[in-house]
Amino acid sequence: MTIIVMLILLAAAGWIQSLFPPLMMLSQARPPLLAAVVVFYAVYFPTPVMVTAALLGGILYDANSLLPLGVSALYYCIAGGIIHNHQPFWAEGGGLSVAVLTALTAAGQPLIMLFTEMTVWDRADGVPGGWMRQLFAVAVMGLLAGLVTIRVAIRLHRMTGTLEEVVNP
Repeated sequence: MTIIVMLILLAAAGWIQSLFPPLMMLSQARPPLLAAVVVFYAVYFPTPVMVTAALLGGILYDANSLLPLGVSALYYCIAGGIIHNHQPFWAEGGGLSVAVLTALTAAGQPLIMLFTEMTVWDRADGVPGGWMRQLFAVAVMGLLAGLVTIRVAIRLHRMTGTLEEVVNP
């Protein structure tokens, strides 16, 4: 049942994220809902579930953007692994920790692409003109996306009875 709820959350997050209009005022940034779902599963669930969420979330993110498939999946797996390493600490923080981790994960993703372009191709043509403004917009939207996602995800998992099994074995 956990996998079914995860697939529903990832599909809804990917759909909403792709339909959100990129505004020029926010430097074409969109809310990082897929990153929020991956962070939620890294904080509250065991490693196999987190890796599945990271792989599927990364593939959905790459399919909606101009990145080659696998780049975001690898980033989400690494970020999820780092978060999962200190899972009890982050789970204690609840919604606030998920919101902050979502903002950091979402802001780190464009930075990884920027550093890759600068080191591999010795230039950064893919960097938008206002990339600092975009990082700020993604981080702020990451806080909001993390708070909304954790409320929806916890509600869905409690309705199906899958969260209590993991948090209180």
